[in-house]
Amino acid sequence: LGEFSELFIQVLELARENAGRLGLEIDFRLLDMNRPLPFAEEFDSVLIFDALHHCPDETAVLKHCRDVLRPGGRVVLVEPDWFHEFSPGSKKARDEFGTTERGMGYGRMKRAFKRAGFERSARYFQVDATCGSSLMERARALATTVATLTVGFPHRSVIGTAVKP
Repeated sequence: LGEFSELFIQVLELARENAGRLGLEIDFRLLDMNRPLPFAEEFDSVLIFDALHHCPDETAVLKHCRDVLRPGGRVVLVEPDWFHEFSPGSKKARDEFGTTERGMGYGRMKRAFKRAGFERSARYFQVDATCGSSLMERARALATTVATLTVGFPHRSVIGTAVKP
């Protein structure tokens, strides 16, 4: 967790405060997903949101997720597409902070799911907003969809799921 641990602790405290205001009892924990997790087949689902592409070994992380899922449990990934790795923001983060910045296109995701022992992987598409009524808004929505389905689209999330046998 390194130098960002204090930031993570502050975010967790804010989450606890928000949950308390809503009357929710949630057990928030700070764990390192690069290491085995202290649970065994206790969860129906695991969500990794915009984080796996920072890990040096996505297969190991997914194996840790598989270990905490019950049979039939599902892992859900929401990650930036393959184009992310080449973006100026990613280069800046690598240069300034030394972070791992990779794209996670669905092909890479699917291969990692398989290596980690998952099956029945599927991809879902992000819908940012419905298109407007003007011809120009509809044309832009269509062009964005075509670009996303063919070559990827910068800063579009790839949503993938897989099931533990």
